[in-house]
Amino acid sequence: MTLHSLTDDSLTPAEQRGFKTISDHVKDLHAFAANPRQRIRPGIESLNFLTDGPAAGEVYTFLGRSFSGKSLVATHVMAKNPETPMIFFSLEMPARMALMRLYSQVFEVEQKTVQDQVKRRALPAMFDELQDKIPFHVIHEGSGMTLGDMRVILEQYEEYYGRRPEAVLVDYLELIQGGSGEGHFQTESISKRLKDWAKREQVAVFLLHQTNRSEKEWDPPTADSARGAGFTEADVVVGMWRPGRDPGLGEIERKKEQDTVLMNVIKNRINGRTTGGKNVELTLDASLRFVDTAYEQTKRYYG
Repeated sequence: MTLHSLTDDSLTPAEQRGFKTISDHVKDLHAFAANPRQRIRPGIESLNFLTDGPAAGEVYTFLGRSFSGKSLVATHVMAKNPETPMIFFSLEMPARMALMRLYSQVFEVEQKTVQDQVKRRALPAMFDELQDKIPFHVIHEGSGMTLGDMRVILEQYEEYYGRRPEAVLVDYLELIQGGSGEGHFQTESISKRLKDWAKREQVAVFLLHQTNRSEKEWDPPTADSARGAGFTEADVVVGMWRPGRDPGLGEIERKKEQDTVLMNVIKNRINGRTTGGKNVELTLDASLRFVDTAYEQTKRYYG
């Protein structure tokens, strides 16, 4: 593989001069407006409506505690954008596990069924059809990756497919290496560098990020929820939580809410819409898809 070297011949006129004129930016806007896709939608109806989804150079963050369902969001986005060239950087979860979840979501097969098939060494033929359903998706597993490492994978993708990926999904921010400082200061450093990286590489980024440990799993995240884990620089921040994990609930209430996932739009530079009054209510079904149970209500409330 030959990586692109930063010679004068490889730089655009704007890059050679070190800045872009207004005319350069207008040309970029014309190119953006001519792109029929423009933005990559998250595939959850209420979020599609409220936020539109990220464009190239933008970061769309899902913020929540462990077990809130963040990793399932990544495979859900992939399943809902089957023709979009994208890479899932699974920095913690093995690719095997991500693949099983993705299969469930694409073919709407109960995850328990898939797990049983694997145990019995009886994978159905449909597993071999998954590549045809999502022909331009890549799952890259590996811990300790830097943004430079991720750039190399983007270039390898382009060499193999003959086109650049339009989106990347990162699970999760705290596992990207290379920031300065320690603890949450390092996370803040990586967050800012990732935003610059998205602009430079011209990809839309879906980012999964842990809240600080003081946040309760059953309470909605706020603008300050990422502070202890490192502030995240993003164009959209969506919080997510599981109300059924509240230990104060009775057994009946907990069982009723066990598959409920709530989301709130905390920050939105795309169009300014946030969920100041009504949260997005979802049900996590047996195939691990996020079913938007209140989309029509959300549309009426915010429309």
